[in-house]
Order: sequence, then C-alpha cells, then structure tokens
Amino acid sequence: MFPGIKTLCLAASLLGSIQFAWAGVVVGGTRVIYDSAKKEATISVNNPEKTAPYLIQSWVENATATDTSKPPFLITPPLFRLDASQENVLRIVRTGGQLPDNRESLYWLNIKSIPASEQSE
Repeated sequence: MFPGIKTLCLAASLLGSIQFAWAGVVVGGTRVIYDSAKKEATISVNNPEKTAPYLIQSWVENATATDTSKPPFLITPPLFRLDASQENVLRIVRTGGQLPDNRESLYWLNIKSIPASEQSE
C-alpha cells in the first residue's frame, strides 16, 4: 500500500458498550495503522458519562484463531479506570517479531469496557 514502509492495520473492536445507543465508552476510531517508521501508535478512549466510571482492559490478538504465536505488540496501559467525563490514550508499541515487507499485517485490537456496579451488602 505504501512502498518502502511496513505498516500494520489493527482492527479495533469495542466489547461491552455501544457508542451510538447510549452514553458509554467511545473509542477514537475503528482501526489503527501502525507505521513501522514510528515508535508507537495511539488511539483515544473517552467516557462521556456524567457520573459512571469504567474499567478499561485492552489487548492485541492475532487475526486468525489458528495462529497461536504471541502478537508483536503491547498496549499500555493494559488496564485502567476511566472516570466520568475523562479521556485516556492507549499507546500501541511494537515488541519485536518479523512482519512482511511487501504487505500489511492484520491484528485485532480489543478494548473492553466494564461499567461500575453498585456495592451490595
């Protein structure tokens, strides 16, 4: 797609909330292109709720279930609390591994939002 530049497409999926139905966690895009010439890629996570915090968990998976190798990326922070009306940025960092020079590679970027619950006695 871009001659001479290795790129990686991370397809983002949001588990646990739907951004168009009600307020909840909103992810800053549906895909991330990781340019191998840069040190990292970023994507924002926003909580537009007025009072409810969320626990956000994120990770990268291989695109095919049969591929059991460890993906060559890590997400930081992998787990954090996102308070009401706050935004945070997830950093995607390459940890190594060989990727093809002549085509893009696809991995899944998973972002799970876990809403706060009421404490029961």
